[in-house]
Amino acid sequence: MLANLLLLLARKTVFCIVYGDKPESAFPVDVKIKDTALTIGHLKEVIREKIHLPAKVKAKDITLWKADIQCTEEDIRWDNLILENNEETGFLKLLPIRKVSEVFDVVPDNCINIIIEVLHTNGDSQVSFSTENIENLETMIQKIESIYAYVVDEEESITFSNISSKKFDQFLELTGLKIKNLTKVTKDTKDINPYKWTSHAENEANQQKNLLKYFANNLGEYLPNNIDIVDVSNHKNLLNIKKSRWFPCHIKGGTDFILVDEGCANDKMLVDGIYGVIELKKQLDHKSYRQAILEMVAADLRVGDDVKVFGILTDMRNWTVYWLDESKRIMSVNVTSCRKAFGLIGQFAANNIEYIGNHKVKRTKFLNVV
Repeated sequence: MLANLLLLLARKTVFCIVYGDKPESAFPVDVKIKDTALTIGHLKEVIREKIHLPAKVKAKDITLWKADIQCTEEDIRWDNLILENNEETGFLKLLPIRKVSEVFDVVPDNCINIIIEVLHTNGDSQVSFSTENIENLETMIQKIESIYAYVVDEEESITFSNISSKKFDQFLELTGLKIKNLTKVTKDTKDINPYKWTSHAENEANQQKNLLKYFANNLGEYLPNNIDIVDVSNHKNLLNIKKSRWFPCHIKGGTDFILVDEGCANDKMLVDGIYGVIELKKQLDHKSYRQAILEMVAADLRVGDDVKVFGILTDMRNWTVYWLDESKRIMSVNVTSCRKAFGLIGQFAANNIEYIGNHKVKRTKFLNVV
């Protein structure tokens, strides 16, 4: 009996309320007054658990105020209460290092003894939350984080056409891939006339229409019957790549034309049936080959294991065909004959090419060489 009495005397019950709440939301917390090791910091941890704060809100985001507010059935007029150290109101900000035994040596009855201020930092400002708002705080935090993630994604995104040499070198370093170019295939006496560019931009509607017609009339006869040539220049996000262990940043964009399985073309499942990507440029530069290679890799990641995507870069006079080789190389061959280029593309599309000159072609998928 005496032991129980001493235990009760060693504990005191303080009533707490979250700033902004109604009186009926007050709740008790038992504190061991005689425990000289117990600090306000420890008390904050206990209170944080009792009010079920989201995981993102830590004990450090809570401020405790000592107070003596008489309990009544009337709502507390929070607008008239300013949380600041004030002898007249009895408010006292409780620092985490203070001992509970020093602060609560006397606890008035029928009073709210602690006001809990939950602060959420937003930039340079802080916002106080009541229990009603705390329930929505997790959702608010998630929304803020999703917006931030979107902004960060946007900042770290680069289009295929704007990949810098630094980013491309990082891609090669991350994947361990090397680039090797084979001997150029020169013109022949029976060549096909190249397409004549108009003064309009490469992706201008009529230009694209004329280019597609040119390919259909000249490349079409070299392709397997099940493969179509499709204009995808308006599919701006067709080949988007997320930053990963192989790619140093998010890469956005598509390509100009694709060689695609006719079944996928008819069902509008274009990305699933790609055999080859065609990047068209009026003028070729160093950015062009980086763009074509990465578009080829992005497409290869999207198709099944039975298809090894190849890439084509051309100004309609000079043609470069790219593929991934079992030797962990990005292989390429330059062709200055339209007819020979179309024949080579047809062989790649049919997957029946064994040699280019003396080089044995050993095509593979991207995931097999990284």
